[in-house]
Amino acid sequence: MDFMPLIPFLGVSVPESLVLYYMVLVLTRKKESPLVVIILSVLTSLFSFSIRTMPVRFGIHTISQVVLMTIFLNLFFRLRWHTSAVVMVLSSVFLGLAEGISVPLLAWIFNLNLEQIISDPLLRILFTLPHLILLAILAYIISKRGWRLPLISEKLGIKNESDKRTTKQFIRQNCLLALCLVQALMLVLLNLSFHAYNSGVYPSFTLKTLIDVNAGIFLT
Repeated sequence: MDFMPLIPFLGVSVPESLVLYYMVLVLTRKKESPLVVIILSVLTSLFSFSIRTMPVRFGIHTISQVVLMTIFLNLFFRLRWHTSAVVMVLSSVFLGLAEGISVPLLAWIFNLNLEQIISDPLLRILFTLPHLILLAILAYIISKRGWRLPLISEKLGIKNESDKRTTKQFIRQNCLLALCLVQALMLVLLNLSFHAYNSGVYPSFTLKTLIDVNAGIFLT
């Protein structure tokens, strides 16, 4: 269980959800009302808060939140299920990578451990802001540059006249991208789980499980 008072938690979770939804909108070239995005972000955060108050293993709240946001993308952003799942996993990977690098780095710079950061609501908010700002900037750059990933572009029916790749090439590239996304997401969760295990702040996987998962990732 990772309990945190509601107000400080919302100060962390709502901005995080806002950035994730913004990333999804950028990747899918969709425009939605800011009010709708804010409401969905608050609902997502309240859901995540309720999961965190339960005696569940570290990481379960993240998986549950990804599932909920995928459902919201289908219902409110009118994205197909497979498209919602792809962009949600991709956005979560970006977030996880940024958090997995930023938080340990800042903790090392300021000579703080994970327990100190988690137990102090203000520190938790301050340590969350850098990677969220970085992600928001990245999403803005992607939007301005018009960058598109083959997997998402194909699912949205975005065609490039100069693109001469065959269907088989698209399938191979998409499979490779999907595999890389799964590996990246697993590595991110594994890194965060190691920190949770080492700190002993809240329940995590056992060391043996973490080692087995780590071996499985690299074997793939």
